[in-house]
Amino acid sequence: MLAAPALLSVISPRQPASASRGTIELDRWTLSAAVSSQPSQALLVDVELFAKDQDNMRPPPWPVISAFMRGHAMTGRPRTRALGPTRFQAILEPAMAGAWTVEIEADGNSLQIPITVR
Repeated sequence: MLAAPALLSVISPRQPASASRGTIELDRWTLSAAVSSQPSQALLVDVELFAKDQDNMRPPPWPVISAFMRGHAMTGRPRTRALGPTRFQAILEPAMAGAWTVEIEADGNSLQIPITVR
């Protein structure tokens, strides 16, 4: 009977405490972003860019990601790393519990995604 909790955690791994998505249209690209709050109180930001036409040979814009805690003067600018030619990721840790806004800037446009860290 002692092995049951371990087996249960393998069958149903922990899900993010909170998750939000957003999309913005750029000049030649569509930027799609997902922000999740991890149980370790980290904000995980995944960004993917999709070319609007197949003949687009320009490299995608590099997204600049920042996060600020609403109601506090707390701002973070995590390092953005490339996971591929059109995929990017940033992790902000630690992120205090509370209401945050993640801002993703690319090509002079800005996408803001609210998220709650529990």
